[in-house]
Amino acid sequence: MQEAGLNKILGLVSKMDGPAEANPATQGLASGTSTQIVVDAMSSWVQDAEIQKTGCKAIACIMKQKGDLFTVLQKGAASATVKAIQAHITDSTVCGSATIALSSLMLKITAQSPEHGMIQAAGTEQALLDIVSHHPLEHQLDKRARQLIPFVRPA
Repeated sequence: MQEAGLNKILGLVSKMDGPAEANPATQGLASGTSTQIVVDAMSSWVQDAEIQKTGCKAIACIMKQKGDLFTVLQKGAASATVKAIQAHITDSTVCGSATIALSSLMLKITAQSPEHGMIQAAGTEQALLDIVSHHPLEHQLDKRARQLIPFVRPA
Protein backbone atom coordinates (compact mmCIF):
# COMPACT_ATOMS: atom_id res chain seq x y z
CA MET A 1 0.00 0.00 0.00
CA GLN A 2 2.75 2.46 0.95
CA GLU A 3 4.75 1.59 -2.15
CA ALA A 4 1.71 2.29 -4.32
CA GLY A 5 1.41 5.73 -2.72
CA LEU A 6 5.07 6.49 -3.31
CA ASN A 7 4.78 5.28 -6.90
CA LYS A 8 1.83 7.65 -7.39
CA ILE A 9 3.88 10.55 -6.04
CA LEU A 10 6.82 9.51 -8.20
CA GLY A 11 4.53 9.44 -11.24
CA LEU A 12 3.11 12.88 -10.52
CA VAL A 13 6.50 14.40 -9.82
CA SER A 14 8.04 12.91 -12.95
CA LYS A 15 5.27 14.49 -15.08
CA MET A 16 5.83 17.95 -13.67
CA ASP A 17 7.07 20.55 -16.09
CA GLY A 18 8.35 23.44 -14.03
CA PRO A 19 7.14 24.35 -10.55
CA ALA A 20 4.37 22.18 -9.09
CA GLU A 21 2.22 25.22 -8.39
CA ALA A 22 2.02 26.05 -12.11
CA ASN A 23 0.57 22.66 -13.05
CA PRO A 24 -3.03 21.92 -11.90
CA ALA A 25 -2.34 18.15 -11.86
CA THR A 26 0.48 18.54 -9.36
CA GLN A 27 -0.62 21.63 -7.47
CA GLY A 28 0.29 21.24 -3.83
CA LEU A 29 3.24 18.98 -4.59
CA ALA A 30 5.88 21.66 -4.19
CA SER A 31 9.35 20.29 -3.54
CA GLY A 32 9.02 20.70 0.22
CA THR A 33 5.64 18.98 0.42
CA SER A 34 6.52 16.07 -1.83
CA THR A 35 9.91 15.62 -0.16
CA GLN A 36 8.27 15.49 3.27
CA ILE A 37 5.85 12.79 2.10
CA VAL A 38 8.69 10.75 0.60
CA VAL A 39 10.99 11.13 3.63
CA ASP A 40 8.15 10.22 6.02
CA ALA A 41 7.44 7.04 4.05
CA MET A 42 11.13 6.13 3.90
CA SER A 43 11.47 6.73 7.65
CA SER A 44 8.43 4.65 8.49
CA TRP A 45 9.41 1.62 6.42
CA VAL A 46 13.21 1.55 6.60
CA GLN A 47 13.42 -2.23 6.17
CA ASP A 48 11.26 -2.26 3.02
CA ALA A 49 13.72 -2.21 0.12
CA GLU A 50 11.07 -1.31 -2.46
CA ILE A 51 9.94 1.73 -0.46
CA GLN A 52 13.55 2.85 -0.10
CA LYS A 53 14.30 2.37 -3.80
CA THR A 54 11.13 4.19 -4.86
CA GLY A 55 11.75 6.96 -2.32
CA CYS A 56 15.25 7.54 -3.67
CA LYS A 57 13.87 7.68 -7.22
CA ALA A 58 11.26 10.20 -6.08
CA ILE A 59 13.96 12.42 -4.51
CA ALA A 60 15.89 12.35 -7.78
CA CYS A 61 12.73 13.29 -9.71
CA ILE A 62 11.95 16.15 -7.32
CA MET A 63 15.41 17.59 -7.93
CA LYS A 64 15.17 17.11 -11.69
CA GLN A 65 11.91 19.05 -11.68
CA LYS A 66 13.53 22.22 -10.32
CA GLY A 67 13.21 21.27 -6.66
CA ASP A 68 14.54 23.82 -4.17
CA LEU A 69 17.73 22.17 -2.89
CA PHE A 70 17.78 23.85 0.52
CA THR A 71 14.15 22.92 1.19
CA VAL A 72 14.61 19.35 -0.03
CA LEU A 73 17.67 18.92 2.21
CA GLN A 74 15.94 20.60 5.14
CA LYS A 75 13.12 18.07 4.83
CA GLY A 76 15.68 15.27 5.24
CA ALA A 77 16.27 13.95 1.72
CA ALA A 78 20.01 13.35 2.16
CA SER A 79 19.56 11.70 5.57
CA ALA A 80 16.77 9.46 4.28
CA THR A 81 18.91 8.44 1.31
CA VAL A 82 21.89 7.63 3.53
CA LYS A 83 19.66 5.60 5.86
CA ALA A 84 18.36 3.67 2.84
CA ILE A 85 21.96 2.82 1.90
CA GLN A 86 22.80 1.79 5.46
CA ALA A 87 19.72 -0.42 5.81
CA HIS A 88 20.14 -2.06 2.40
CA ILE A 89 23.88 -1.93 1.74
CA THR A 90 23.86 -5.37 0.09
CA ASP A 91 20.98 -4.49 -2.26
CA SER A 92 22.48 -3.05 -5.42
CA THR A 93 19.13 -1.72 -6.67
CA VAL A 94 18.55 0.36 -3.53
CA CYS A 95 22.15 1.57 -3.54
CA GLY A 96 21.88 2.39 -7.24
CA SER A 97 18.74 4.46 -6.73
CA ALA A 98 20.35 6.13 -3.73
CA THR A 99 23.45 7.18 -5.69
CA ILE A 100 21.21 8.65 -8.38
CA ALA A 101 19.32 10.60 -5.69
CA LEU A 102 22.57 11.83 -4.13
CA SER A 103 23.89 12.80 -7.54
CA SER A 104 20.76 14.85 -8.24
CA LEU A 105 21.20 16.62 -4.88
CA MET A 106 24.91 17.26 -5.40
CA LEU A 107 24.49 18.70 -8.90
CA LYS A 108 23.24 21.93 -7.35
CA ILE A 109 25.71 22.42 -4.49
CA THR A 110 28.76 24.60 -4.23
CA ALA A 111 31.66 24.07 -1.86
CA GLN A 112 31.28 25.78 1.51
CA SER A 113 27.54 26.30 0.99
CA PRO A 114 25.03 25.41 3.71
CA GLU A 115 23.66 22.74 1.38
CA HIS A 116 27.11 21.14 1.06
CA GLY A 117 27.33 21.03 4.85
CA MET A 118 23.89 19.43 5.09
CA ILE A 119 24.89 16.70 2.65
CA GLN A 120 28.12 16.07 4.58
CA ALA A 121 26.32 16.02 7.93
CA ALA A 122 24.01 13.26 6.68
CA GLY A 123 26.98 10.85 6.54
CA THR A 124 27.01 10.74 2.77
CA GLU A 125 30.76 10.16 2.34
CA GLN A 126 30.78 7.08 4.57
CA ALA A 127 27.68 5.71 2.87
CA LEU A 128 29.34 6.06 -0.53
CA LEU A 129 32.53 4.42 0.77
CA ASP A 130 30.37 1.55 2.06
CA ILE A 131 28.85 1.13 -1.40
CA VAL A 132 32.33 0.95 -2.93
CA SER A 133 33.43 -1.71 -0.44
CA HIS A 134 30.24 -3.81 -0.76
CA HIS A 135 29.75 -3.63 -4.53
CA PRO A 136 33.17 -3.86 -6.24
CA LEU A 137 31.78 -6.04 -9.03
CA GLU A 138 28.81 -3.79 -9.76
CA HIS A 139 30.81 -1.57 -12.11
CA GLN A 140 28.27 1.19 -12.77
CA LEU A 141 27.32 1.46 -9.11
CA ASP A 142 30.95 1.44 -8.00
CA LYS A 143 31.86 4.09 -10.58
CA ARG A 144 28.93 6.36 -9.63
CA ALA A 145 29.79 6.14 -5.92
CA ARG A 146 33.48 6.83 -6.58
CA GLN A 147 32.62 9.86 -8.73
CA LEU A 148 30.45 11.36 -5.98
CA ILE A 149 32.89 10.96 -3.10
CA PRO A 150 35.15 13.93 -4.03
CA PHE A 151 32.13 16.23 -4.19
CA VAL A 152 31.06 15.32 -0.66
CA ARG A 153 34.46 15.84 0.95
CA PRO A 154 35.17 19.19 2.59
CA ALA A 155 36.77 21.73 0.24
